[in-house]
Amino acid sequence: MKKSIIVTIAVLAAVIGPIGCDDDSVGPVTDEGGWDVISLPTENIAISNLQAVSFYDENTGWIVGYGGNIFKTIDGGATWERVFHRSGLWLYDVCPVDSLNFWAAGMSGLYPYEAVLVYSTEQCDSIMAYLQKHFDVNAQLTSVEFCDLQSGFAIGGSWSDDQSSQVLLRTTDRGQTWSLLQCSQDSCRLHDLDFGSSTSGCIVGANAAVFKYDSEQMVFNRCENPSNCQVTRPGDSAQYTIQLYSVDMVDESLGWCVGSFDAIFQTEDGGTSWVLQNIDSTVNSSLRSVSFLDGYNGVAVGDAGKVLVTEDGGNTWTDRSYQGGSHLTHVAYISAGRIIAVGEDMLALVSR
Repeated sequence: MKKSIIVTIAVLAAVIGPIGCDDDSVGPVTDEGGWDVISLPTENIAISNLQAVSFYDENTGWIVGYGGNIFKTIDGGATWERVFHRSGLWLYDVCPVDSLNFWAAGMSGLYPYEAVLVYSTEQCDSIMAYLQKHFDVNAQLTSVEFCDLQSGFAIGGSWSDDQSSQVLLRTTDRGQTWSLLQCSQDSCRLHDLDFGSSTSGCIVGANAAVFKYDSEQMVFNRCENPSNCQVTRPGDSAQYTIQLYSVDMVDESLGWCVGSFDAIFQTEDGGTSWVLQNIDSTVNSSLRSVSFLDGYNGVAVGDAGKVLVTEDGGNTWTDRSYQGGSHLTHVAYISAGRIIAVGEDMLALVSR
């Protein structure tokens, strides 16, 4: 789960001062597998996919998706308002800064598309402005995170299924400027990024790739692939490499990542090594997002409404899938005992 680093900051004139992302409050998962569909204000809106959800605290959260749609709640998800939309814009991640501001990552334009970040800034008249930062990079940004007040990263790759491309952008001045970096010599598409602390973070990507943050050099270095990342399917002698789609670092040491074949891995050393906790070689489906409330309570969601929940740090996972069967793209905790998931065709769910 993306975490918020609770720090009071001042909003700069044209650029917000970002800090970390979702709240990691402590508490048990109380949901018994039921889901309620959230009513979003979708009148006169083309139905499209939702790609990410993130909460700054128990009251304030954002949902982003295709069509440049951004929805906001200030009452813990009971009601939502569409605060931004832009045709020709696809948003894949959102990172709250405070109760007003955020960064969102995606792509815009026409083929071959362009990497873009959307951010909010409070003007002198207290009117919120939503601005776009464009980059001379033809790519899809899939994740944006900040490890402290000054420094942040946005990652991604080719907008297509080409797994040989990667994009890594870094800022050290609160987002005023961004530089394009190379993550590793063996380039691969980057899918998700999360920080467990200001000095510890991980990126996961195609072909079971994992990159660990070096806080002194402010770069990400490639780690060895997780063990058991090769899968053989029943009746098929070929080996398939697990694709990793989401990572959640609870603190500087403990974290989880998920991917294809419903695979779940855990790290206890900040991402250097990973232990397999769950896999199903009989399915073609993937887990697309993972979020942990603390070191015990976590949830992973994915294709065909798959939901897996743990209350013991991943030693056991319980199937609490959404019976509607729609693909789920992202999941987060609103607070202890309340989970929100989003997916295709404007689907948003809250646990009960």
